[in-house]
Amino acid sequence: MTLNNFDWQNFLTHYWQKKPCVIKNALASDALSFLTPEDLAGLAMEEDVESRIVIEKAGQVPWELKRGPFSEEDFTSTPATHWTLLVQGVNHWLPKAAELLTAFDAIPRWRLDDVMVSYAPTEGGVGPHYDHYDVFLIQGKGIREWRLTRQFCTPDNYLPNMQLRLMDKFPIEETHILEPGDMLYLPAKVGHWGISRSDDCMTWSVGYRSLAAREMLEHFADFAARESIAAQWFEDPSWLNIAHPAEITQAATQQARNALAALLADEATFHRWFGQFVTEPQGHQGSLLSLPPERTIPLDRFKRRIAQGEGLSADLMSRWAQDTTQSPRLLHINGETTAIDMNTDQSLLDRLCAHYDHDSDILLNFIQDNEANAILLHGLWQAGILHWSEENDD
Repeated sequence: MTLNNFDWQNFLTHYWQKKPCVIKNALASDALSFLTPEDLAGLAMEEDVESRIVIEKAGQVPWELKRGPFSEEDFTSTPATHWTLLVQGVNHWLPKAAELLTAFDAIPRWRLDDVMVSYAPTEGGVGPHYDHYDVFLIQGKGIREWRLTRQFCTPDNYLPNMQLRLMDKFPIEETHILEPGDMLYLPAKVGHWGISRSDDCMTWSVGYRSLAAREMLEHFADFAARESIAAQWFEDPSWLNIAHPAEITQAATQQARNALAALLADEATFHRWFGQFVTEPQGHQGSLLSLPPERTIPLDRFKRRIAQGEGLSADLMSRWAQDTTQSPRLLHINGETTAIDMNTDQSLLDRLCAHYDHDSDILLNFIQDNEANAILLHGLWQAGILHWSEENDD
């Protein structure tokens, strides 16, 4: 899938993480019609799918939040207007939704959070708010009005005593109307308020994860402990002429900073950690990754099954990234790292990281004359990262 009327070079230079951008007819008007409101409601009724309903109400508490999974009664009891259903991670459940991501491959896949889809009747929305991540908002069905502001996007501008973090002050600076196929890009910390202007409004949200320094530091500390990274020790500065026995000197603080910096300075360690950090499944996703029973068929039988026409597929929830700056090259999958044999084709790694499904004829071309390629695929299948396309297990 590709975007229309869109220049990635111009966008990344002038808009990405800088300012909002509206792209009319970015996709064909029916490109996302494969998912209906009924389909979305069906997903929201599944135990493993993260979903919410937001209802705008009159009174002292103007917004109500409900969390799924939902029942048919939950939907039949909703009001005629002023409510929204939101379903997270639709790309983890629907292959066609995962295909949407190919339209955004100018940005690394490991930056992605997930694809969320919302449905709303007339006047439905989730209220004025801002996020800490970048997002592309694509109109799949119906019409939505977007109101934007850059003012008061601060932690002290929230409505009190609310389940939702909604902005109190929201001076409207821009208004945009999106119809099917139109797309709005929003960088982090731009206030936005989307309101349905039709009875069948469906909006797709391609969101990109925020990488908070505190979160990275916590993860690195866990990684260092788990990987038994060599310790770096605090070295005492000179204690000559301290003014008081309880004093923390500038030199002592600098030595502490030096010890931490030394821990982060090892290039190979840092690359391995970062790849694991950005591919680690988020939230409840990790517990939902399907794991097969023990797989022990030998390599020759594995290759024979591919030759007989069986393809391989990755779990839609799996997260892949590669680091070709290191020697050996590193393949990161779901927070784990594999060092790649020097004889493995780079084109095979590129394909594995960009696609979920791999036809047997394509795989056969890779493994016929390259044992390293076959060994990599066999190892990923044994680890449960890849499955036979027609089966969940062997």
